[in-house]
Amino acid sequence: MKIFKRILIAFIVIILVSIISFVAIFIYEDQFKKREIYQENSPDGNYTIVLYQVGSPQWSFGSVKAKLVLEDANGKKIDEEDFGLANDGAGVFEGNVEEITWMENQVKIIMGESDTTKQFTYILSYTE
Repeated sequence: MKIFKRILIAFIVIILVSIISFVAIFIYEDQFKKREIYQENSPDGNYTIVLYQVGSPQWSFGSVKAKLVLEDANGKKIDEEDFGLANDGAGVFEGNVEEITWMENQVKIIMGESDTTKQFTYILSYTE
């Protein structure tokens, strides 16, 4: 009888750990996982701007979280900007990047949403 109880307890623990693992992976994929969508190098090659989608779009027809990261040639993060895009439930895509302008000590990024003419301007700074 003791062996049966131990096997039953072990089986229940395995099931619970499996369920908890599945839920944790789902939450990570849905809320936190960063997916690289687009990147562009500065004309001199010293800097890179990277656009990430963070998590999945909000259900149904909701916005999606995104992040712009400015890195140097060694991949060191210099500046970043978190924001949301209303893409009608779709993810972030290259078409959201409307214009990138590299200036002397900053980069200006104009982002657009999928079905609107609304634009957002982000300025990330760097110094040499």
